Amino acid sequence: MSNVLDSSSSSFAGLWRGAEQTRKIKQLESELKSASIYLDTMRLLQAENELLRKQLNLPDYGQGVTIPGQITFHSPLENRVTLNIGSLKQVKVGCPVINGDGLVGIVQTVDKSECQVQLVTSPLPFKVGAMVMSEVPMVGLLHGESADRLVLDLVDINAKVKDGDLVVTSGIAKSLIPRGIPIGRVVSVNTNVEFGLKAVHVFPEVQISQAREVFVLR
Repeated sequence: MSNVLDSSSSSFAGLWRGAEQTRKIKQLESELKSASIYLDTMRLLQAENELLRKQLNLPDYGQGVTIPGQITFHSPLENRVTLNIGSLKQVKVGCPVINGDGLVGIVQTVDKSECQVQLVTSPLPFKVGAMVMSEVPMVGLLHGESADRLVLDLVDINAKVKDGDLVVTSGIAKSLIPRGIPIGRVVSVNTNVEFGLKAVHVFPEVQISQAREVFVLR
């Protein structure tokens, strides 16, 4: 009887071990399948990203990640747009948003699947570090004045700036905005000697009414 019980116990133990091994194998297979799906998804997103970059002729601003998205809502009165990407795509507050023409705006709030972007045409207190690409680049702070007019304030009233000069992000301030993103072109210059300021009026490169496909830079 003792031998029979020992034999039965061994059989049950063997069956339990076999079932446990089968469970572990199935779990590993499931994890491998999930990993494979994840890698395939990442490859697909990377391919989509590269395709969109080529279609938009998007330059490289030295950022580690470009996250493609779309504008789903535009609020002209609030100088704001909504994108269909959020924290699940690694979007963060402060990230610049661009398209093939230049700077669209800056991410202000983020939830899981959407984010709100303050447009570069937003008025004070919104500001972006910018510089005029003249013979000697001039750095200042830029803000919006209207949908088709930006103002770049320069502290050097002797700065040589002319109509048509390109204005780009300066990348100097402590932010996520890299240097060299196009913002607009100089259309006029006003000098206030009393306050020691030169106001450079800029026409924005990005026409938000025509924009849809965008990228968030990280």
